[in-house]
Amino acid sequence: MLRHKGTVPLPTERLLLRRFTLEDADAMYENWAKDAAVSRFLTWEPHRSTEDSKAFLRSLDYSRPQTYEWAITYGGTPIGSISVVSIDENAHIAALGYCIGRAFWNRGITSEAVRAVIAFLFDEVGVHRVEIDHAEKNPASGAVAKKCGFTYEGKSRAKFYRHGEYLDICHWAVLAEDRKR
Repeated sequence: MLRHKGTVPLPTERLLLRRFTLEDADAMYENWAKDAAVSRFLTWEPHRSTEDSKAFLRSLDYSRPQTYEWAITYGGTPIGSISVVSIDENAHIAALGYCIGRAFWNRGITSEAVRAVIAFLFDEVGVHRVEIDHAEKNPASGAVAKKCGFTYEGKSRAKFYRHGEYLDICHWAVLAEDRKR
Protein backbone atom coordinates (compact mmCIF):
# COMPACT_ATOMS: atom_id res chain seq x y z
CA MET A 1 0.00 0.00 0.00
CA LEU A 2 1.30 3.45 -0.89
CA ARG A 3 1.97 5.96 1.89
CA HIS A 4 0.74 9.18 0.30
CA LYS A 5 2.33 12.32 1.72
CA GLY A 6 1.11 14.97 -0.72
CA THR A 7 3.24 17.74 -2.13
CA VAL A 8 5.84 18.31 0.56
CA PRO A 9 8.81 20.67 0.13
CA LEU A 10 11.82 18.96 -1.45
CA PRO A 11 15.05 20.96 -1.22
CA THR A 12 17.99 20.09 -3.46
CA GLU A 13 21.43 21.62 -3.89
CA ARG A 14 20.12 24.46 -6.09
CA LEU A 15 16.35 24.17 -5.98
CA LEU A 16 13.33 24.09 -3.76
CA LEU A 17 10.42 22.03 -5.01
CA ARG A 18 7.31 23.29 -3.24
CA ARG A 19 3.57 23.70 -3.55
CA PHE A 20 2.32 26.34 -5.92
CA THR A 21 0.50 29.37 -4.53
CA LEU A 22 -1.77 31.78 -6.38
CA GLU A 23 1.01 34.35 -6.05
CA ASP A 24 3.07 32.22 -8.49
CA ALA A 25 0.77 33.04 -11.43
CA ASP A 26 2.86 35.90 -12.84
CA ALA A 27 6.14 33.96 -12.65
CA MET A 28 4.47 30.86 -14.07
CA TYR A 29 3.12 32.80 -17.02
CA GLU A 30 6.31 34.75 -17.70
CA ASN A 31 8.85 31.98 -17.11
CA TRP A 32 7.25 29.06 -18.96
CA ALA A 33 3.50 28.81 -19.36
CA LYS A 34 3.15 31.36 -22.19
CA ASP A 35 5.95 29.83 -24.26
CA ALA A 36 4.77 27.61 -27.13
CA ALA A 37 8.25 26.03 -27.28
CA VAL A 38 7.80 24.75 -23.71
CA SER A 39 4.35 23.24 -24.29
CA ARG A 40 5.01 22.06 -27.86
CA PHE A 41 4.95 18.35 -26.98
CA LEU A 42 2.82 18.56 -23.82
CA THR A 43 -0.91 18.10 -23.28
CA TRP A 44 -1.71 21.76 -22.63
CA GLU A 45 -1.69 24.89 -24.78
CA PRO A 46 0.37 27.97 -23.88
CA HIS A 47 -1.38 30.26 -21.44
CA ARG A 48 -2.84 33.38 -23.07
CA SER A 49 -2.53 35.49 -19.92
CA THR A 50 -1.81 35.29 -16.22
CA GLU A 51 -5.53 34.57 -15.84
CA ASP A 52 -4.93 31.16 -17.46
CA SER A 53 -2.09 30.56 -15.02
CA LYS A 54 -4.32 31.59 -12.11
CA ALA A 55 -7.08 29.26 -13.29
CA PHE A 56 -4.61 26.36 -13.38
CA LEU A 57 -3.30 27.19 -9.91
CA ARG A 58 -6.85 27.41 -8.54
CA SER A 59 -7.54 23.93 -9.93
CA LEU A 60 -4.84 22.30 -7.80
CA ASP A 61 -6.24 20.33 -4.88
CA TYR A 62 -3.50 20.07 -2.30
CA SER A 63 -6.00 18.76 0.27
CA ARG A 64 -5.70 15.34 -1.40
CA PRO A 65 -2.62 13.41 -0.18
CA GLN A 66 -2.36 11.85 -3.66
CA THR A 67 -1.68 15.27 -5.24
CA TYR A 68 1.96 15.72 -6.22
CA GLU A 69 2.39 19.03 -8.05
CA TRP A 70 5.57 20.98 -7.35
CA ALA A 71 6.78 24.37 -8.45
CA ILE A 72 10.45 24.11 -9.38
CA THR A 73 11.96 27.20 -7.78
CA TYR A 74 15.45 28.48 -8.51
CA GLY A 75 16.72 31.43 -6.53
CA GLY A 76 13.26 31.60 -4.93
CA THR A 77 11.47 32.07 -8.28
CA PRO A 78 9.21 29.47 -9.92
CA ILE A 79 10.80 28.44 -13.25
CA GLY A 80 8.87 25.24 -14.00
CA SER A 81 6.83 22.39 -12.64
CA ILE A 82 7.13 18.69 -11.93
CA SER A 83 4.22 16.45 -11.05
CA VAL A 84 2.95 12.94 -10.74
CA VAL A 85 0.55 12.85 -13.67
CA SER A 86 -0.84 9.41 -12.83
CA ILE A 87 -0.64 6.81 -10.09
CA ASP A 88 -1.46 3.11 -10.29
CA GLU A 89 -2.33 2.32 -6.67
CA ASN A 90 -2.39 -1.46 -7.21
CA ALA A 91 0.92 -1.79 -9.04
CA HIS A 92 2.61 1.05 -7.09
CA ILE A 93 3.55 2.99 -10.23
CA ALA A 94 3.88 6.75 -10.58
CA ALA A 95 4.26 8.59 -13.90
CA LEU A 96 6.06 11.94 -13.97
CA GLY A 97 5.61 15.04 -16.08
CA TYR A 98 7.81 18.12 -16.02
CA CYS A 99 8.64 21.34 -17.82
CA ILE A 100 10.81 24.37 -17.21
CA GLY A 101 11.23 27.73 -18.85
CA ARG A 102 13.41 27.88 -21.94
CA ALA A 103 15.84 30.29 -20.23
CA PHE A 104 16.69 27.42 -17.83
CA TRP A 105 17.15 24.59 -20.34
CA ASN A 106 20.43 22.64 -20.47
CA ARG A 107 21.58 23.48 -16.93
CA GLY A 108 20.75 20.15 -15.25
CA ILE A 109 17.85 21.74 -13.36
CA THR A 110 15.19 19.33 -14.58
CA SER A 111 17.40 16.32 -13.80
CA GLU A 112 18.01 17.66 -10.30
CA ALA A 113 14.25 18.03 -9.77
CA VAL A 114 13.50 14.55 -11.18
CA ARG A 115 16.10 12.94 -8.90
CA ALA A 116 14.54 14.61 -5.85
CA VAL A 117 11.03 13.51 -6.78
CA ILE A 118 11.94 9.90 -7.57
CA ALA A 119 13.87 9.58 -4.29
CA PHE A 120 10.80 10.92 -2.46
CA LEU A 121 8.43 8.59 -4.33
CA PHE A 122 10.56 5.51 -3.65
CA ASP A 123 11.65 6.29 -0.09
CA GLU A 124 8.62 8.06 1.35
CA VAL A 125 5.59 7.08 -0.72
CA GLY A 126 6.68 3.51 -1.43
CA VAL A 127 6.24 3.28 -5.18
CA HIS A 128 7.88 0.36 -6.97
CA ARG A 129 8.23 1.98 -10.41
CA VAL A 130 8.44 5.51 -11.79
CA GLU A 131 7.74 6.17 -15.46
CA ILE A 132 8.41 9.00 -17.89
CA ASP A 133 6.84 9.22 -21.34
CA HIS A 134 7.81 11.84 -23.90
CA ALA A 135 7.43 12.62 -27.58
CA GLU A 136 10.28 11.16 -29.61
CA LYS A 137 10.67 14.60 -31.19
CA ASN A 138 11.57 15.92 -27.72
CA PRO A 139 14.86 14.08 -27.12
CA ALA A 140 15.84 16.46 -24.29
CA SER A 141 13.18 14.83 -22.12
CA GLY A 142 14.69 11.42 -22.85
CA ALA A 143 18.13 12.78 -21.95
CA VAL A 144 16.75 13.77 -18.54
CA ALA A 145 15.34 10.26 -18.03
CA LYS A 146 18.62 8.61 -19.02
CA LYS A 147 20.66 10.96 -16.81
CA CYS A 148 18.39 10.08 -13.86
CA GLY A 149 18.87 6.31 -14.22
CA PHE A 150 15.74 5.42 -16.17
CA THR A 151 15.82 2.55 -18.67
CA TYR A 152 14.43 3.05 -22.16
CA GLU A 153 11.65 0.51 -22.67
CA GLY A 154 10.55 1.30 -26.22
CA LYS A 155 8.08 3.48 -28.01
CA SER A 156 4.46 3.56 -29.04
CA ARG A 157 4.07 4.63 -32.65
CA ALA A 158 1.72 7.52 -33.43
CA LYS A 159 0.28 7.47 -29.91
CA PHE A 160 -0.19 11.21 -29.34
CA TYR A 161 -1.88 13.69 -31.66
CA ARG A 162 -0.64 17.25 -31.31
CA HIS A 163 -0.78 20.26 -33.63
CA GLY A 164 -1.84 18.27 -36.67
CA GLU A 165 0.59 15.38 -36.37
CA TYR A 166 0.78 11.99 -34.75
CA LEU A 167 3.78 11.67 -32.47
CA ASP A 168 5.65 8.57 -31.37
CA ILE A 169 5.93 8.33 -27.57
CA CYS A 170 9.06 6.98 -25.87
CA HIS A 171 8.71 5.06 -22.60
CA TRP A 172 11.25 5.08 -19.77
CA ALA A 173 11.11 3.58 -16.27
CA VAL A 174 13.18 3.17 -13.14
CA LEU A 175 12.48 0.57 -10.47
CA ALA A 176 13.14 0.89 -6.76
CA GLU A 177 15.68 -1.94 -7.01
CA ASP A 178 17.56 -0.12 -9.82
CA ARG A 179 18.61 2.56 -7.34
CA LYS A 180 20.42 -0.02 -5.19
CA ARG A 181 22.76 -1.12 -8.00
